Amino acid sequence: MKRNHAFLTLIFVLPFILYVPLRANPRVVTFEKNFSVDPSQPVYLEFRDEDGNFRFSSWEKDIVVIKVRKETKEKNEKRAEKLLNDTKIKISQNNNEIKIRIQYPKIKGIFFWLRDYRRVEVFTEVMLPLRSDVSCFIDDGSIYGEKINGRVSANIDDGTIRLTDIQDSLKVKADDGRVLLNNIEGEVVVETDDGDIELSGRISKLNLFTDDGDVNVRIAPHSSMGEDWKVVTDDGSVEFFLSEDFSAELDIRTDGGDFTTHIPLTLRDISVKQKISGKINQGGRLLIVKTDDGDVALRKLNGDDSIF
Repeated sequence: MKRNHAFLTLIFVLPFILYVPLRANPRVVTFEKNFSVDPSQPVYLEFRDEDGNFRFSSWEKDIVVIKVRKETKEKNEKRAEKLLNDTKIKISQNNNEIKIRIQYPKIKGIFFWLRDYRRVEVFTEVMLPLRSDVSCFIDDGSIYGEKINGRVSANIDDGTIRLTDIQDSLKVKADDGRVLLNNIEGEVVVETDDGDIELSGRISKLNLFTDDGDVNVRIAPHSSMGEDWKVVTDDGSVEFFLSEDFSAELDIRTDGGDFTTHIPLTLRDISVKQKISGKINQGGRLLIVKTDDGDVALRKLNGDDSIF
């Protein structure tokens, strides 16, 4: 009986023993490198990370600065050093094209919940010239970016994307996570499987798609539709905040929700609040909004058009 009691005690205590190193004070290694670029040409940055956090911004210098912080909570000093050393920061430059890739070691454990468990967290920050194109890919983490005049593409499997003050074009793809886009100017395309989309700015092209999530769009004054816009969500509500000078033709459909408007409309057809066609002001390009299960609302834009 005593042996059984000791065995059960060991089973109960062992997970807590294994968990202790993960709660230890982190060990940190930092890395920084500078790259000179041709100011007459835009910079192209490509970033890839399996499990980390990425932040980019611009400044007035013709230099790209890359700062990386590697951190582990491994308690054993030798194992911590090996984990940090085996986490590789691979950087290449070809003229104004710079590529960064983070590669992690994989830890094989006796217990199934420790297999391939990554115990290193990486934070990468990049400063770029204002005229830059950025493409970033992360499996699990976060992407934060601001103040870029160029084409930005952000891709994440699981995590948050927050982008501010992007001019030119923006393309976002997220499998599971919230997308926050503030003060965007130009073309915007967003596709997410599960997550809310919040957008503000002066938009010319707009395509937003989410399988499961709400959509909140705030269009700045003097925005002009360069082509038809389309917003689609299978399970979620759509809310537009529009300025007084905004004009568009309307094609709104909601199968399982209501339609409300707080701005003047000229309606051509309305079918039990589920199919609405008409125009805002003088009309023009077509604004298409579709939701299978959610409400659609048009509201007047008041004050600051920022979301966060």
